[in-house]
Amino acid sequence: MGEKRYFKRVNFQAEVQVICDENILHGDLLDISLKGALIRIHEPRILQIDRQATIRIYLSSSDITLTAEADVVHQRGEDYGFKFFKIDAESIGHLRRLLELNLGSSEAVASELEFILKEG
Repeated sequence: MGEKRYFKRVNFQAEVQVICDENILHGDLLDISLKGALIRIHEPRILQIDRQATIRIYLSSSDITLTAEADVVHQRGEDYGFKFFKIDAESIGHLRRLLELNLGSSEAVASELEFILKEG
C-alpha cells in the first residue's frame, strides 16, 4: 500500500545546486513541497539514497535562493527525491509564498505548516 502524501507538491522550474560529499551537482527542480523536492540531476555522478545534501534552488527572475538540508530518499533515472530536514526561516518564508501563489490557497499551506510544527 502506498504512503499517503500530506504535502501538496507544485510543479516548478528552477536551477538547482546539490552539494553532497564535497561534490557540487547541477540540476533542475521538477516539483517542490514544504517537505521536499524532486530534482533532475544532469551529471553522471550517482547520489546514494540516505545521503545528506545541501540544496540551493535559484528562483528565476529574482535574486532569491532557497537553501535546505535534505536527505536523498529515492531515485529513478536522473530524478532524485529529497526530504528536507532543515530549512532556514528566510527560505521557508519564500517557499511558503511560492506554494501559496501556485496552489492558490494560503489556508492549505498554513495547514501543512501547522502539521510540520506538530510533527517535529
